[in-house]
Amino acid sequence: MLVYFLIMIGFFACNSKELSLVRNGSTTYEIKIPENANEYEVRSANELRNYIQLITGVGLTITRENNSSNNHKIFIGNTNPAQSLIMAEHEIVIKTNDKDLIITGGNSKSILYAVYTFLENYLGCRFYSPEAEMIPNIANISIPIDQDYRYLPPITTRTAHSKLYYDNTNFADKRKVTHEAFPTYVPAARVHTFHVFVPGDKYYTRHPEYYALHNGKRLPTQLCLTNLDVFEIVKDTVASLFDQFPEAEVISVSQDDNVQYCQCDQCMAINDREGTPAGSVIEFVNKIAEEFPEKMISTLAYQYTRKAPKNLKPKENVLITLCSIECDRSAPIVEKCTEFADDLVAWGKLTDNIRIWDYTTQFTNFLAPFPNIYTLQPNIQLFRDNNAKWIFEQHSHQPSELFELRSYLTAKLLWDPSIDQDSIINDFLNGYYEEAAPFIQQYITTIHDEIKKDTDFFLFLYGDPSQGFSSFLRPELLRQYDQWYEEAQRSVQDKPDIIKRVRQARLSIDYAVLEAARINDLLLAEYAAPDVDDARRILFIGSSQTWGAGARDPNETFVRRIENALNQRANEVVICINGGISALRSSHLLDLYKTQWLDLQPDVVVINLSNNDTDPALLERNIDSMIQLSQARSIRVLLVLEPNSIEKGGRGLAEKHAVLRRLARQRGVQLVDMHAYLSDRYRRGFLWWDTVHLSSFGQRLFAERLVDALAQLSADDARAF
Repeated sequence: MLVYFLIMIGFFACNSKELSLVRNGSTTYEIKIPENANEYEVRSANELRNYIQLITGVGLTITRENNSSNNHKIFIGNTNPAQSLIMAEHEIVIKTNDKDLIITGGNSKSILYAVYTFLENYLGCRFYSPEAEMIPNIANISIPIDQDYRYLPPITTRTAHSKLYYDNTNFADKRKVTHEAFPTYVPAARVHTFHVFVPGDKYYTRHPEYYALHNGKRLPTQLCLTNLDVFEIVKDTVASLFDQFPEAEVISVSQDDNVQYCQCDQCMAINDREGTPAGSVIEFVNKIAEEFPEKMISTLAYQYTRKAPKNLKPKENVLITLCSIECDRSAPIVEKCTEFADDLVAWGKLTDNIRIWDYTTQFTNFLAPFPNIYTLQPNIQLFRDNNAKWIFEQHSHQPSELFELRSYLTAKLLWDPSIDQDSIINDFLNGYYEEAAPFIQQYITTIHDEIKKDTDFFLFLYGDPSQGFSSFLRPELLRQYDQWYEEAQRSVQDKPDIIKRVRQARLSIDYAVLEAARINDLLLAEYAAPDVDDARRILFIGSSQTWGAGARDPNETFVRRIENALNQRANEVVICINGGISALRSSHLLDLYKTQWLDLQPDVVVINLSNNDTDPALLERNIDSMIQLSQARSIRVLLVLEPNSIEKGGRGLAEKHAVLRRLARQRGVQLVDMHAYLSDRYRRGFLWWDTVHLSSFGQRLFAERLVDALAQLSADDARAF
């Protein structure tokens, strides 16, 4: 836990148990740096002098260590007194030595971090953002005489993916995080690099055997990792890149961003032995690592390779980058993403070199309210406890909800995962928003309390504000949030700089309010009064798969393809209404259907749901309600078993499909087993963008099957297609 030391003034400055660094506008101290001080030691000394002068108006002299004087001394860096201290590489030390003070660290950067820690913890400085610092204005500085503060950060490479840090490197140093996303990496080979080493346009035509044998076909999606020529090509390319970038310490040898891995006999023998497709990847990467013992070879534990091998250990110079992209962000990983937590524990037993690639924002809507702040600490603690020494928190590089707070808090937690998070948040809000802080705190507390109540909610990285409109962004809550921000603005109306910060924070609620109006009105506005009065309308209810995630453009989604196909074959106009909303579960979609979408007066409803729901019984009740609402209004229903790639079993997918089959029989509803249909056609090409979203080709196959099903559904209808 951080301890904030009070600045001692008045009679405390005369206390014999205190070092009086500055007293009543004068000082008996000077700053000492090594005779051969490096740039970080010089910079550290200058920063300390500058901030002490800002605080007290007193400027301390900086001298080299060999220049003797009668002054007391503040030793910065690897000075003679510091050399007697035993320190770990990343450790910082703030220590009194009689009347002198030593501020140092185990490496050059740690010396600078030690100075900033001293300024924050002992002198009361705050570095909230590049433009917002809080510097005390006092006459005296004293610290206890018996100080021996040491701290070794458990996470040694800390990255908060924020332009506040990348564009302001001095501020990044104050917050003790990296200046870039991939420090010390070869620039041309940071992630998803198989195609970099063995490009398909160069080798595939002449050497298809270099690439993945997937469902009986050689595809340039991944590499065949047991092919000896592939190993030689990758090894030579890695060597060339290290020659080109000699200062680089790390290169990524990692799978490309798809799940079409090699299933040849040799690769599968390794995977079967290790119980995971990561087996062939680690065996290959280990061989590359043996060729470059002085460098670090990074690879991914991501999607199909996230599960750790049974026995195969990564080499000491292999860095495992474990990615949490699938996780629900509404609660800590140990509560709502147990499979990832289990995988992390398993990797932690195999290696001490783990780099976490974590995700903390909504990539599809950076400004959207995203109540995950209270998951940051338990997640980082989980990573720390399982040998993660390098953490990359992929926040929004661009401004997002409470951008400055999130950037600040993430960096604080990466430096010390055990801090009192609430006190850090309160300190930031009071310092950054001043009188507006209580209102913004009310917003933060309430929105997190609301999502905590909704235990069925899945807070998705690729979601949409609309997923919260029946939960933590309900209309009455949006009005309350907006009112708090209105009060926050009024509380600082005479402070232009602070009111600007409040308005920026308010943008997320403004965005949600506008998005609610858009979502609530869009389908009604577009489809309530069709140009053709007798047009047949088909409403598709689903989540991101139905919306069309994975298609190259909107015209290639299965909903659009179905509309085009039906209009070409029918004697009437068919309008397909896409009610797919990313990340929503059946509860939220049922609410939308009851309160709004029934007003669209569809003739047919196609329900494509399974993936996002975790409770099969609740899924069954919700879809049963949709069916009964439809049948009561003579709306025909087509139930679809939402498909997954065969590489992904889905969370209880078989059980959810079973209850939907039973429901279809009970209610006399036609059902299409799209999961089986697409699984049977898996060898026809590149069907899946990822394990749950279809490629454009997959969308085409999906559409072809549903067009036939819809034609059959209406074969006995008086208004046949």
